[in-house]
Amino acid sequence: MQGATWIVAIGLAAAIQAPPAPSNSGSQACDSDRIAALVGKKWTERDRAVVLQRSGARRLRVYVRGMPVTLDYSPDRLNIETNAKGRITRLGCG
Repeated sequence: MQGATWIVAIGLAAAIQAPPAPSNSGSQACDSDRIAALVGKKWTERDRAVVLQRSGARRLRVYVRGMPVTLDYSPDRLNIETNAKGRITRLGCG
């Protein structure tokens, strides 16, 4: 029985490890602080290119609060959460 407990403990430790830190080897890191002034403003797709350029992100995901999204971590992705009226409520990278 002790062997089974040890295996479970090792499995849990592996599952809770933090994702790897982004490397500086050519990948662009996202910085949502650069565009923090957008919170509270209405999101429009025509702003996509400017937001990507200013944030340094390579990819962008826009979603409405409560909408299901994947939980995968991507350091070069900017996430923009909006409310039902299209106003930006949260910005974050990952």
